[in-house]
Amino acid sequence: MDQSKNSKSILIIDDEQQILEHLRIEMAKDFNQVFTAEDGKSGLEIIRLQRPTIIISDFFMPELNGLEVLKTLNEENLYIPIIWMTGYAKNEIQKTAWMNGVYEIIEKPFEISDLKKIISGLLVEKAEDFRVNHSKIATKISVHNVNLAIEKQLYDPLVQHCAKKNISITSFINQLVEQAIKKVA
Repeated sequence: MDQSKNSKSILIIDDEQQILEHLRIEMAKDFNQVFTAEDGKSGLEIIRLQRPTIIISDFFMPELNGLEVLKTLNEENLYIPIIWMTGYAKNEIQKTAWMNGVYEIIEKPFEISDLKKIISGLLVEKAEDFRVNHSKIATKISVHNVNLAIEKQLYDPLVQHCAKKNISITSFINQLVEQAIKKVA
């Protein structure tokens, strides 16, 4: 993976210690922080505390399986991309995965290079999502600033007019509404 480490973190959840350790070593090459958990329950505790960038999780495990972890994250509005690993046939869990928002499924055994390609694609998508969301936020701020400028252009003269007439803004607006109703009727 070519991306810089900066603040990227990853959580690996698997009940097979050998896989967990191998992935920890490999992911440490590309991630600033690598967290590991031997079951879904302890994985959720780490997620809540650390908010990793990506989660790689085994599907079948004790103390909450991959699906239960994902459903809990969704219920808690913690939308972190998850890659499921499974030693079972991919097609058996694929529908469940897509319906619940899993980013990708990789079958065990797999090559580290294949997993890293998936992660690279995910990081590129996350960066693009960030750019799109940042652009949407910037647009909302611009619209908000325009709205404030329009409000100021309308509000200041309204306040001045009401002050001259010695009436409240509410009274003035009520008078305008009554006049408009009379004209329509």
